[in-house]
Amino acid sequence: MIQVTVRLYATLRKYAPAGQGMGESLKLALAEGSRLRDLWSALHLPAGEVKQTFVKSRRQEEEYLLQDGDGQILATHSIAA
Repeated sequence: MIQVTVRLYATLRKYAPAGQGMGESLKLALAEGSRLRDLWSALHLPAGEVKQTFVKSRRQEEEYLLQDGDGQILATHSIAA
C-alpha cells in the first residue's frame, strides 16, 4: 500500500467525502502500482472532471504512477486563464 495526500480545488471540492472541510487535504491508502486515474476512481470523480493535476509541483497526466513520498497531489477542474 502507498499513502497519498490530495487536495481538490475549484468545482472538484464538491466530490470531497462528507465531513471534509473546505480545502482540507484528503489522505488515502492505495495499492502499489496505482496511477492518478485510480486515485480519481477511488474518490468517485466522474471521468473527465479533473483537468489539471500537479505532483511535486509538476503537471502530470492520469497515467502517472503514484509513489510513497510524492507529497501533496493538487487537482483542479478548470484551467486558469
